Amino acid sequence: MLVVRGSTRAPRRFLIGVDGSAPTRGLRWRSSPGLAVPRGGQARLLSVVEPVRPPSTGLLPGRIRALVAREATSLERERTAVARRQLEAARERLARAGGA
Repeated sequence: MLVVRGSTRAPRRFLIGVDGSAPTRGLRWRSSPGLAVPRGGQARLLSVVEPVRPPSTGLLPGRIRALVAREATSLERERTAVARRQLEAARERLARAGGA
């Protein structure tokens, strides 16, 4: 999606969402006149990792609550690591294509 505010001059800043889906895994930056990052322009990659929030555990024994909390933290760290790897791969593809 292309969103332009103000004048209709060529965009200089781009925000590219990366979510690990097939279209972003194969991210290709095409140097078409309307979408090329111009000299001095910026391309930023963005990925969002939602926090893992376990359901209410108030009635569970303390050991179980602690276990659930540790697993939630572990899952969140794993998702964050995956997102970072995806962003790095997208950054490399963008750089090879001349978009950054």
